[in-house]
Amino acid sequence: MKKDQDVEESIEFSHFEGDYYEWLEELSALHREMGRSAKKVIRQYPQEWADGLERLGFIWVEDELPESLGSQPMIPENGNQEYLMAYFEGHFGLDERVVNTYCEEVHTDRVNVSFIAKYFKLAHPKLKQLILLGLAQSPTDRDFLLDLALFHEYQQILGELIEYYQTACLQEQDLRKFEWLARDFEMMTEPDGFQALDALYDLLGKQPAKQHIIESLMSELQEGEQETPAFPMMLS
Repeated sequence: MKKDQDVEESIEFSHFEGDYYEWLEELSALHREMGRSAKKVIRQYPQEWADGLERLGFIWVEDELPESLGSQPMIPENGNQEYLMAYFEGHFGLDERVVNTYCEEVHTDRVNVSFIAKYFKLAHPKLKQLILLGLAQSPTDRDFLLDLALFHEYQQILGELIEYYQTACLQEQDLRKFEWLARDFEMMTEPDGFQALDALYDLLGKQPAKQHIIESLMSELQEGEQETPAFPMMLS
């Protein structure tokens, strides 16, 4: 199900004015609102949940990739994009230069979403390899973790996503950065029914400062769930 495809494309396939985090967080926040709204409807109307979702504004569609996305030729705008396209097309293998070029082009304050979104939507295996190499080099890197979470939207890799987020949360020593990782972890896995904060709390038995942060996040989440969900906007 989704809502308003024109709005979706205006968000995903354009130059996004702002931080890379803001783009991914906007997508994830919309997904989370969708999940909360849907869950509340299903709980309240277990026999008529489909009608309830339609009343919220959802429509039923086939979940498939538009033909134009895979066939439309991509025109690089700069040398970095040209180099990354050559990598994705198999002209050379993955190495540190590819990772650095990706960071310069994608992890930026003005990401060209139309360029990279194609490879996410195709769940391109070379994109996943690139993300995992980035995480191998820097396991707590929030950019690459968010990339992996976005990749999960198009190819189910929940087990790997959980493993990498747990590793990052265990290794991150800066408590402020840890809080952001924990928030991301919960947000990115909640639609799949995974209780990330509960899992983290148990995992962090010997790190009381981090456990205190998790307790605060749990309280914040419980307060948020008591609020009436807004009408969602789906992004496929």
